Amino acid sequence: MPNQYIIDYLKKNKDKFPFEVLKQKLLKAGYPGDRIEEARKIVYEGKEEIITPPPPVIKPKEVIGFWDFWHKKVYTSGKEKILDLVVGFVFAIILEYIMIFGLRLIIGIYGFSLLNFAVILTLLIYFFVKRKYIAWGMLCAIFLSPGVYIF
Repeated sequence: MPNQYIIDYLKKNKDKFPFEVLKQKLLKAGYPGDRIEEARKIVYEGKEEIITPPPPVIKPKEVIGFWDFWHKKVYTSGKEKILDLVVGFVFAIILEYIMIFGLRLIIGIYGFSLLNFAVILTLLIYFFVKRKYIAWGMLCAIFLSPGVYIF
């Protein structure tokens, strides 16, 4: 089946140039020879065929895995939301203890510092943009574990 562009091009230029010149131009543009011949039959010989456009190409929806934190997550089920909520909760508790007790071992700071606040706030903002339920899980962990901040 010929391309509609080829047919329109030949109709537009058939009185100005010979077919061979037009064919060479189309071949240089990358159109297949058999499509050009089919279009020639329609334009020059009047063998009109019903031209249907090709069906649109539908790209499959990109599947985003659990560990893809670069792209914004589109949740398709409640299971994914609960999983991210639990991961955020556990991640925040582990992060709190690492930051509070780990910093004491490394640089001698004990307790909740401005550095801890900046890191947690940055992660919360990032996760609210990319993975909203991980951020909600982190907030739940932060508010449900106030004993961590008493030190």
